[in-house]
Amino acid sequence: MSTMSKASLASFAMCCILGSASGAATGSAGLDRVAPTRVSKLGAADQAGALVRGRQVYDESCMVCHATGVANAPRPSDRPAWDARNKQGFDVLVRHAIDGFRSHPPKGGMPALSGDQVRDAVFYMSSGRAK
Repeated sequence: MSTMSKASLASFAMCCILGSASGAATGSAGLDRVAPTRVSKLGAADQAGALVRGRQVYDESCMVCHATGVANAPRPSDRPAWDARNKQGFDVLVRHAIDGFRSHPPKGGMPALSGDQVRDAVFYMSSGRAK
């Protein structure tokens, strides 16, 4: 097994573990017991700050899956993947990231993240300005 395959497998395992610990494995029934996550609107004046904060959240929480594309997680640099997702609307992307969607666990498996932190990470990855 190549080094990249081992790294991808390890990243996938981490995402599964984190998702399971966050309640993703319980499906929507587990979400019924959790209070909805509040998210502030991202104003045009705060976009520069959101990029900085989003990069920090990405580096600390999201990179494990999104940097390698584990479980089809779109890499921040994959413009076609993000362009297709951006057509759904930013609020939909944020809600999917918070609530979980397909193989993406709620809050990326990091339940301590606030809604605004998740929003900023989604903004960073989907903006086309991620490095």
